[in-house]
Amino acid sequence: MNTIYYIEYDAVHPDDFVFDIPEGHNAWLLLLTQTPAEFWVNGTLKEYPANCAVLYPPKHKILYRASTDRYINDWVRFDSTESFLTETAIPHGIPFSLPDPEYCHKIYQLLAAESFSQNSFRDLSVEYLFQILFNKLHEAIEHTEKFPHYQDLLKLRRAI
Repeated sequence: MNTIYYIEYDAVHPDDFVFDIPEGHNAWLLLLTQTPAEFWVNGTLKEYPANCAVLYPPKHKILYRASTDRYINDWVRFDSTESFLTETAIPHGIPFSLPDPEYCHKIYQLLAAESFSQNSFRDLSVEYLFQILFNKLHEAIEHTEKFPHYQDLLKLRRAI
């Protein structure tokens, strides 16, 4: 079962945005970035490109901030007892590239709509949407492992 506490998509923040929770939340936090941002990884702040995902487990240090004139993301804070999350191969607190960020963004929009609805099958719909979202995240991890320089190539293509 998944319980959504808060969810937001297309959240826009100014250039001085900093999110710093040293002790972490009491729940999971999943972010999808739409702009570049800096994340605390292995004891240092490191800039990551747009279109990354990062999963924070409960009680994990969280620190990220804008690295450009604004920061935009989709995020959800939730609890889960599902094995696709509790036994996940997704790294904790380390951003990874999303090869199809628009698809994941659409799932966030649907998750938000369902979580605020009063529909009879709301809970079941949320379960299925979470499963689809985590399937896409696992696919992204596999893609990153197969194409470790994918983001570097994208950056080069943008520069050209």
